[in-house]
Amino acid sequence: MKTQSKSTNESASGKQKRAAIYVRTAAPQEPGEKKVFSLECCKQYCAEYGYTVRHVYQEVYSGAQYHERPQLSALRAAAREGACDVVVVYSYDRLSRKPEHLETLIKELEPSGVSIVSMTENAGVRALAKEAHALVADIERDRLRRRMQHGKQQGLQQHGLSGE
Repeated sequence: MKTQSKSTNESASGKQKRAAIYVRTAAPQEPGEKKVFSLECCKQYCAEYGYTVRHVYQEVYSGAQYHERPQLSALRAAAREGACDVVVVYSYDRLSRKPEHLETLIKELEPSGVSIVSMTENAGVRALAKEAHALVADIERDRLRRRMQHGKQQGLQQHGLSGE
């Protein structure tokens, strides 16, 4: 595994960082070993980096859902209240498969000083947030372009003109 400096495994107060682990599987038919494996890997990661595991949040939900997940909601509330310094996940897609949800979560936790760490992906959360923001902006631009084209076509049709 990677090595971290003392400054990254201690909170701003100089105390050992408190971690919350989040483990999600998409469906109950997924092998239980997968969830256990992810949890054990996250626990090992925390031990290697000197994080104190304060709480483990586990649930079976689709990654496409965001607000409907009770354990994710509990994690978000605990993080906002200062119960942890870092959220450890096996991979970012365990939090959400939708970039806009991940961006929302990052923006929500950042003011509380809570970082998100994926033990299998090297991308920093800020870099990931920028990528997610860029993707959302591209989608919005495409949506706006389609609306404008549709509006032009409707206007031309109302006036009996061809769009060509």
